Amino acid sequence: MLFLHANNDGYKLDAKHDTPIEQDDLPELIEAYHSKDELWPDWLAREPAKIWTEKWWFADAATLRTNDFNLSAGRYRPMNQAAIEHRNPRELLDELAAIETEIVEEVEALQLALAEAT
Repeated sequence: MLFLHANNDGYKLDAKHDTPIEQDDLPELIEAYHSKDELWPDWLAREPAKIWTEKWWFADAATLRTNDFNLSAGRYRPMNQAAIEHRNPRELLDELAAIETEIVEEVEALQLALAEAT
């Protein structure tokens, strides 16, 4: 099954949706749909570890079956497989506490400066 994703359809995303804009993914997606048989080998030959930048992708029957035939496109969209490093939450909290201490010290210094100025 071929999935397609459009960021822009050629019109401004506002309440009326009637103002044309330059960005329009639809012609490219129509071409992808008409060329799906030619795109299939490209999809099979892709390197899964590489970032997939195309606005089309495939899911085979086995993958669809595994997902109870749920056709939500995002479920099958290839994502960047690069590992994301998350900081240790304890380190983040320690950093926030240090910033908070610094802010309190600055506020106290400003209060003292104001008190001396009056």
